Amino acid sequence: MQTGSDGSKNEIVGATTATYVPSIDDIGSFISVSCEPIRSDWARGPMVLSEQIGPIIPDFLDLTLEDVGTCIEIIYTPVRKDGIRGNPMSIVSDLISPSDPKGMDLVIPDCCEDTELIPLRKYFGGHEGVGEYIWYRTNHKLEGSELLDISNASDVVICGTEPTYKPLLKDVGAYLALYWVPTRADGKCGEPLIAICSTPVSPAPPVVSNVHVKELSSGIYSGEGEYFGGHEGESLFSWYRKNNEGTIELINGANSKIYEVTDSDYNYRLLFGYTPVRSDSVVGEPILSVPTNIIFPELPYVEMLALTGKAVEGDVLTAVEVIPNSETQHVWSKYKKDIRYQWYGDIHYIDATYFYFFNEQI
Repeated sequence: MQTGSDGSKNEIVGATTATYVPSIDDIGSFISVSCEPIRSDWARGPMVLSEQIGPIIPDFLDLTLEDVGTCIEIIYTPVRKDGIRGNPMSIVSDLISPSDPKGMDLVIPDCCEDTELIPLRKYFGGHEGVGEYIWYRTNHKLEGSELLDISNASDVVICGTEPTYKPLLKDVGAYLALYWVPTRADGKCGEPLIAICSTPVSPAPPVVSNVHVKELSSGIYSGEGEYFGGHEGESLFSWYRKNNEGTIELINGANSKIYEVTDSDYNYRLLFGYTPVRSDSVVGEPILSVPTNIIFPELPYVEMLALTGKAVEGDVLTAVEVIPNSETQHVWSKYKKDIRYQWYGDIHYIDATYFYFFNEQI
């Protein structure tokens, strides 16, 4: 049964089987089917009418991006019900032009420090060109009209103008928003889309690199390293001794970046340990520096050497040395030592040379 757009009903001539192929006469109409059950003894039951389907539309072709810039040729071959074909006819369309550029969707995924942020966007309207991208950073999540007018919103900073963005430390804890103007390859622009991430930028895991020891002065060392991963909290520092056999020993109580050598460190190498801790107390992997050179006491030297007595024939000259009054110099008094003097003289002057010998096996 064929039902027209005006509600008129017409029986389809010849459509008396369980299947039916719509014809050109059905275009724009609704189709339904009726069924009258008949028993083997020809007894008839009540007729049942199905729901309508439709309206029936022509066969058609969805144009896609691949069709833009080309022409479509349609070839129509008439076929009679008995299968006899007529002469084909063809028609060629105009050049397929692109649709207006349009951003169909824009989503900002979860953001993490130092991880490239690629927005999820969907473009329609010919071949896409180079659009306009503006990344904004804001300390609170913009919504509604405030988001749509983001360029005039307060507490908003432009932080990028590329299609993708890699969040920095200053972005951690803030929200990132993207203003996108979809643009066709020929330069025509569509309506802009604006999206903002649903959660603030999260910090990267805490790590430390370039851990090393720097000698500030004689017996004073500084442990240094480069922290990364959000804002640094109370990171942990440690110092170690390493002997010639490779055994590493923790130095108790040494938990700051600055370390002053003690007697127990002599003949050992020092190592600095840096355990990164983020401001939210997340702990990273501890890293050790390379060992320093072997630690020795400061080389002994004489602050002043003087002669007492009269430089007169027959008198006695005495050499008097003054050792610096510092802890690093007085440490040599704990080890075996020997002082020797050697005198030189000629007709013009006498020179005294001071030698300080010590046991090298400390």
